[in-house]
Amino acid sequence: MHKSKATLITFLSLIICCILVQCKSPETTERFQKQRNNVIDVSNRIVDIDNGLFFGPSLLSINDSLLILSELTLHGYDKCIHMLNKNTFEHIVSTGILGKGPQEITRPGDITIEKDKNILWVSDHARRVMWRFPLDSVLSNNSYKPTDYIQLPDVLELITYSLTNDSTIIGRSVVPLTHNSFEMATAKLNTKTKHIAEFGYENPNAKGRWVSNSSFALSVENNLYVNAHWHLDLLTLIDLEGNLLANIYGPGWGKERYNQIDFFSKVALTSKYIFTTYLGEYGFTYDENNRPRGLSPSKILIFDLKGNYLKTLEVGEEIGYFCVDEENNRIIIYSNARMNSLGYISLKGLV
Repeated sequence: MHKSKATLITFLSLIICCILVQCKSPETTERFQKQRNNVIDVSNRIVDIDNGLFFGPSLLSINDSLLILSELTLHGYDKCIHMLNKNTFEHIVSTGILGKGPQEITRPGDITIEKDKNILWVSDHARRVMWRFPLDSVLSNNSYKPTDYIQLPDVLELITYSLTNDSTIIGRSVVPLTHNSFEMATAKLNTKTKHIAEFGYENPNAKGRWVSNSSFALSVENNLYVNAHWHLDLLTLIDLEGNLLANIYGPGWGKERYNQIDFFSKVALTSKYIFTTYLGEYGFTYDENNRPRGLSPSKILIFDLKGNYLKTLEVGEEIGYFCVDEENNRIIIYSNARMNSLGYISLKGLV
């Protein structure tokens, strides 16, 4: 009898241990968010930035004291990159001379910053190169022309990317499917050997034409990159070794309508948060003459670095591009729809 009781106690102890282990098991990588309804109206917080510059749609980046605008649709200047003081928004210098001559940029694309060396890299899709702009040289010479560049491979054309060290680039690339269609995939490029290959995890539901399209952001400090999908309500979080951390499915998951509904747009990583613009509806509307036009998102969703939803900022204006100025605790936005296309929103009390 005593032996039977001992056996029973041992058996129950094993069950309790199993339950405790299950309770402490890591969070699943497949997470579904049925609601994102913590919405804060910040439309009355927009502060116009007016420094006399006129520029077209521009990528926005922060580096130390600089706000860097890289024009994608050119607005009449002979240079495509404009540097402002991020604190005062005073124009400091413009660079990146446009043209087809030596050391000029023919068709500007994405930019990335090698922060530890204070170097700006600028894509030229026409020449298939990344031009190297040392910021010290640019700031001391407003006629600076780059002399160094990285020649990009002919396959897996990188569209948006970041450097993880002085010889490695990770980013989203174009993978041809037929002569007139493509999909997007993450790729890794060794800048010294020029070897490029597809890299890391891809959600199996996000492969192929249209559904693979996504925006990309990377943080070396947080060992993280994020794919924010355009036509799927899906954020994918992946570490810099290419391992899946989490698939975050939103309330629009399963409601997609082949390349018609837009979900995520631009994405940015900070030391604590993921910021991304979000539409969640048809990506076009009609003007007063019943002509269709593209519709940009007016919402910015904020997640923590594990993908947990925190809140939605309703800006009340269509957002083309944005960046986050952590030091000044604000979001800087570019919007075609506003009289002053550049403005900022203070995040004080919001995050």
